[in-house]
Amino acid sequence: MYGRITSPDFPNNYPNHKERTWNVTVPKGYAVRIYFTHFNLELSYQCEYDYVKLSSSGKTLATLCGQDSTDTEEAPGNKTYISIDNTLTVVFRSDYSNEKPFTGFEAFYAAEDIDECKQLFDGEPLCNHHCHNYVGGYYCSCRIGYVLHENKRTCTAQCQNQIFTQRTGEIASPDYPAPYPPLSSCSYNIQVEDGFLITLEFVETFNVETHPEVLCPYDVLKMETAKKQFGPFCGKTLPAKIETQTNVVNITFITDVSGAHTGWKVKYTAVVVDCGQPEDIDSGAILYLTGPEKTTYRAAIQYQCAAPFYTMRANSSVCGMQKIRTIGRIYGGRRANPGQFPWQVMLITERGELGSGSLLYDSWVLTAAHVVAEQRNPSTLRIKLGILNRYSVHSEEVHAVKIFIHKGYKNDLVNFDNDIALIKLEHKVPISTTISPICLPGKEGFHIKANDTVTVAGWGRTETRSSSVVLLYTELMIINQKECADAYANKSHNGNPLVITENMLCAGAEEGGRDACHGDSGGPLVVLDAQTRKWFVIGIVSWALDCAVAGQYGVYTRVMNYMPWIESTITNNS
Repeated sequence: MYGRITSPDFPNNYPNHKERTWNVTVPKGYAVRIYFTHFNLELSYQCEYDYVKLSSSGKTLATLCGQDSTDTEEAPGNKTYISIDNTLTVVFRSDYSNEKPFTGFEAFYAAEDIDECKQLFDGEPLCNHHCHNYVGGYYCSCRIGYVLHENKRTCTAQCQNQIFTQRTGEIASPDYPAPYPPLSSCSYNIQVEDGFLITLEFVETFNVETHPEVLCPYDVLKMETAKKQFGPFCGKTLPAKIETQTNVVNITFITDVSGAHTGWKVKYTAVVVDCGQPEDIDSGAILYLTGPEKTTYRAAIQYQCAAPFYTMRANSSVCGMQKIRTIGRIYGGRRANPGQFPWQVMLITERGELGSGSLLYDSWVLTAAHVVAEQRNPSTLRIKLGILNRYSVHSEEVHAVKIFIHKGYKNDLVNFDNDIALIKLEHKVPISTTISPICLPGKEGFHIKANDTVTVAGWGRTETRSSSVVLLYTELMIINQKECADAYANKSHNGNPLVITENMLCAGAEEGGRDACHGDSGGPLVVLDAQTRKWFVIGIVSWALDCAVAGQYGVYTRVMNYMPWIESTITNNS
């Protein structure tokens, strides 16, 4: 891998108007070293006439002429020239005439090992960690914790799939606070136990390569959970604290080939979840099973209901449940026992008039419109639940916030069509054996027919013409609609005929003696459903010409016809 090059006819004078080219190639990993033992060419300004040109890898190494170097011309003298790569091109040229004779040149070349480790690549060392030169080539190696990139020059950090399971810790970019390595792809996974939430806080300094116009186009740092991504982050400003709201966080950090930035450091902490105070339940209490009012993760509570029949089964209703079975024959009635009519509500208007209603759900009362039509202020309406004796001091007294009277009610004392109203209570009532709601007849196929037995209760007028002190109840029969209409066909009030509509139903006894009466208005007419063994309200005590008179029946608002109005009113105002 060596040789000799001379000008034409050397050592004699070289001829005019000659051009000769030599292409020297040696194995890769070597360079061509050339030096001259004789050099005698015509001297001209910037070697315009006769010259020897050396070039390598497309670049001119030297243009030589004369015998000695001047300010504007170069002669080789004792200088040695080295090619850029493993090739060297030598060009000799003489012009058309020489005024004096010139003997030309003699040069020797040889292959010489290149020390690549001393070379630069785009202004950077060939290897960014360790460079090893050998005859004919070189190789790079990396420090512990790094691997050689596929470009065989760059050492990238071994920072993939790092897992952190402690409840506190610190994570930083490779080599922090020294510049992080190029072409790295780091991934860190924080995994703590269920019931803990991870908080990330950047500390000390933050310096990730950025761009003034594009968001993080070079190096990218971001955090991800199953539901949310935080970042990307770059620049020199510490990002704000991150509340991840989860126990698993993935951090990724990707760098490009350039830059010298010091990176980042983040401190993470995991805090046990505080579930907060459990939601209170109506008619029940909370039992803390794992300590007094402990509400952190894995703390256990149990809801305890106030009444034995009040269960927590999903989609199960507690309406229409009676503690005491109703047997017997108000007017012609008998005393009710505690828990026999837990849905019965006593109403006393601001005028002191007595009425009744029935509890729906735990914060509504169903009654007749004529009972509350003159009630100007809902808050002055007295509402008592869970009592039998009108004057009992042990009643549950609640307050109304709004009264909803059906828009179709006219209040003309002749036509009691649409005699229905709803009262919204200020607070939910406590459900117990003596206070619980009645069921609404909303299920498909629930029908009442003539001669069915129904029950009505109240504190209204008795046979002695005075209101009852205790709650009385009686059983009645549903009267055929035509028979009821015929009974009132020729009856009038103050000269005005009384009206029976399809929104009404009649109940009573042919022989008389049993009926609802004054003071019972608004109370529920109920029936026991044989399938569910629950009580349903089918009517509201509305009006009658007289009480318990044979052939004259009590008229009740037919609740089934108003189910859409009831449901929409409650839904829209709850």
